[in-house]
Formats: sequence, structure tokens, C-alpha cells
Amino acid sequence: MADEFDYYQPRELIGWKAYYIDGSIYRSDEYKWEDIPQDGLQILTKYFYNPEKNLKYKEVNCAHDVYSLNDDIRDKLDIPKELKIGRWMEQNAFNLLRGKAQDDEEIIEVRI
Repeated sequence: MADEFDYYQPRELIGWKAYYIDGSIYRSDEYKWEDIPQDGLQILTKYFYNPEKNLKYKEVNCAHDVYSLNDDIRDKLDIPKELKIGRWMEQNAFNLLRGKAQDDEEIIEVRI
């Protein structure tokens, strides 16, 4: 039996929040993914809706070299505006930023 956070469950991406190395935060209800900076992304929080369980939840992604809203695009490195690049960050500063993302209770809902 799959639990509520099973990657393979039916789910719809309803929003995202991007945390950058300089402390700036971009949200899907304010920006288009293609318009946010390409370089320096540290943490990407994706917000999902599971229609079978009528459940909204978040998935926090960090410590990746490349980020994309579309998991199938990893092989298509010729589409630069859809890819965001991570950078190394001092560990204590990264831990503070990660804690901020994990503790954020807000669910952003903007149909993607």
C-alpha cells in the first residue's frame, strides 16, 4: 500500500517555491518558472494535489545540481529556461535555508 507521499501516486503539481543562495525566494503565484534566475537555486519545494485522497502536500528537493518542474526533462539539456542550476553553499547557511523551507506550512496553489 502506498503512503500519502508515494512518488508514484496520482498527483498534480499545483505550485512551487524556489530558495536561492542569496536568500531570495520565488513563488509560482508571483513568477513563471522560466522567468526566475537560472543560477544559484538551493531548494525547490513542489506542492502537489492528490485527487484520489483529496490531499495537498509538499515535497522539498535540495542538494541537486539541476532542478526542473518536469522530471522527464533531465535528458533535455538543450532547454535552458526550464532548468535551474544549484551551487555549493556554506553548510550552516544551507541548513538554515533548508530549515526555512521545511518549516514553511503554506501550500501554494497555482495550477501549472
